[in-house]
Amino acid sequence: MTDTDRETRMLFVGDTYFGENYVYAVKLHSGVDLKTVENYRYFYQHFARLFRESAISIANLEATLTPMEDSPFRGVKQYVIRGNGSKTMAALKDLGIAAVSLANNHTRDFGAEGLEDTQDFLRDSGIEMMGAGVDGRAAAQPFMTHVDVGGQSLKVIIVAGYEYNGTYAHAYDFYARKGYAGVHMITAEDISEQIAQLRTEHPEAFIIAYPHWGRNYKWRSNRQTGIAHAMVDAGANLILGHGAHAMQEIECHEGVWIAYSLGNFIFNTPGRYELKSFPPYSFVAQVVFELEGDRIQHHVRFYPMVSDNRLTAFQPRLVNAEEFKSIQEMLHDRNQEHGLSDSRLVAKRDAHGFFLETGDDWLIRSSDN
Repeated sequence: MTDTDRETRMLFVGDTYFGENYVYAVKLHSGVDLKTVENYRYFYQHFARLFRESAISIANLEATLTPMEDSPFRGVKQYVIRGNGSKTMAALKDLGIAAVSLANNHTRDFGAEGLEDTQDFLRDSGIEMMGAGVDGRAAAQPFMTHVDVGGQSLKVIIVAGYEYNGTYAHAYDFYARKGYAGVHMITAEDISEQIAQLRTEHPEAFIIAYPHWGRNYKWRSNRQTGIAHAMVDAGANLILGHGAHAMQEIECHEGVWIAYSLGNFIFNTPGRYELKSFPPYSFVAQVVFELEGDRIQHHVRFYPMVSDNRLTAFQPRLVNAEEFKSIQEMLHDRNQEHGLSDSRLVAKRDAHGFFLETGDDWLIRSSDN
C-alpha cells in the first residue's frame, strides 16, 4: 500500500459568497466588473488543485440564495446578502463541495422564505447542509459522514453553529427554536452539551466543531477562547472557526488544535482590511488522516491566502515567501502575548505553497460504526 493509499484529505474553507448583489463602482473592484464574470472559476482558479485532491470539502455559505428582491431587513440590517442560487450551486459543485454550513449571520437575511429557498437549491444540487433548519432541532443536526483511510472507515461528525449575538437574537430574530426556522445558536454550555452527547453516542468518531463567531477584522476574543476550550473539554477533536473575515490565532489546547478563524474563502465584497488596519490574510485548512498500523492519526495543514480583494482583483491566492514569514511572526507574537500554545506548529512548503502543519495527533481507533 502506497502512502497515498493510506491517507485521506478533507478541506475546510471559511466564508463563501460570490457577491452577486454588490454593485459597486469599477474602481472598488480593482478594475474588475463582477457583473461581467460569467464563469465563477475566475474567482477560485488558484485553489482548484487543493479541492481536487480532497475527498470531502466543506464551506461556510454566507448568503441567502433566493430570487426574492425585497428583504424584511432592508434598511434595518446594515448588510443584507443575496446570491444567485444557480450560479452558486454550479460553482460549489465544480469545487466538489460536499456540505456547507448555514450557521451564520446572513442565511436568514430574507427571512424564513429566503432560508427555505437556500435549502431547496442545496437539496436539488445534492449538497448537504448543517447549522440551520425549520426549527431548533433541525438546525442543530450535525453533518455526519465516513471517510476511507487505507481501507479503514472513520466516522467524521461536523458541528456547526453561530455564537449568541444579542442583536441577532432580539432585533433580527435569527436563531432557530421550536416551530421557528433559523440558524443554530451556540453558547459555551449548549455546544458543550451537544458535543458531549455526540461523543457518548459515537465514541470513536472524529468530531470537528465549525463555529461562526468573533468580531470582524479582529483577533480572537476571550469569549471565543472560553467556548473553544469548553468544546475541547466536551470531546471535540478539532475546532475550525470562521466569521471574522480574516485569519485569527491558532493554538493547541489539551492536545486539540483550534483555528479561531479561517477567515474568507471567496467573499466578493471589497472588504475592510485596510480600513480596519488588519492583516489581509485567511486560511484554507486541509485535514489529513493517515493509517499507521491499524490505527488512524491526523494532522492539519493551514495554507495562508491573501483574501483582500482590493489586492487580488477578486482572485484570492496563496501567499508568497515574504507574506508567509510575516504571518508566522504575527501568529507567534499573538500567542506569546496571550499565553496560547503553538509550539508544534511547523512551517512547510509543498507543490501548492507554504503552510503551517500541526504535529500528528490523537491516534484514533478505526470504526465501521
